[in-house]
Amino acid sequence: MVDYLVKHWKLSVNRSCELVELHRSTFYQPPQSDEDQALRSRLNELAQDHPYWGFWKMFYRLRQEGVGANHKRVHRIYCELGLNRRAQARSRCRWVATASPVELYNGEKPLVLFIWDARHKKLTLLQWEIISQRGGTSLIRQLNQLLDSRERPDSLCLLNGPISSALETWASEQYLPLTRSVPRALKRIVTTWQNRFQEEVLDYWEIVSLPQLKRLTGQWLNDQPEEALISDHG
Repeated sequence: MVDYLVKHWKLSVNRSCELVELHRSTFYQPPQSDEDQALRSRLNELAQDHPYWGFWKMFYRLRQEGVGANHKRVHRIYCELGLNRRAQARSRCRWVATASPVELYNGEKPLVLFIWDARHKKLTLLQWEIISQRGGTSLIRQLNQLLDSRERPDSLCLLNGPISSALETWASEQYLPLTRSVPRALKRIVTTWQNRFQEEVLDYWEIVSLPQLKRLTGQWLNDQPEEALISDHG
């Protein structure tokens, strides 16, 4: 429109920009390259699919997809799209995984896996499972299921048990920090809850099989008051 006014009506660029309410610097800005347009489109898609991702998570995802633009160029487009001004005021969220070892009378040594969600000053039990594999495969399967249905956490904490190479690789691919460090108050609550499970289920009953262990664990969880599953950790 500005070009039309300048060429056919012999108006100045300033006057033409005023008439069409276009900033003069925008008129002189060179057209975006096809690569910039592709970056804009992909960044918008990532922002919609992962609303809590920041710039660096998006940048590394683009690198995984083969985008060769450097971080300065991607950050310029990221800011032009206004993605740096998205709402960021939210409570820090972390998932905490614990594993209670069990030795059955038949010689099996499974683990009772618990995954917790710690946010908004509350601790919530998300999922539990009895696993017989010690290489981290079962934990990864559970975490993938939770990522499909839950808000992505800021970090994953494994309070006990070994951190396998498979789990480290998975956390790296997900750009999810893997740690053993949690606030002292949170660790105290998880430990207390786990000790109660040890005393009231694992030590109290003579458990001889995996089905019996699963049934007793499910009954014990159903009998717990809500306060045992959701607690303020300060």
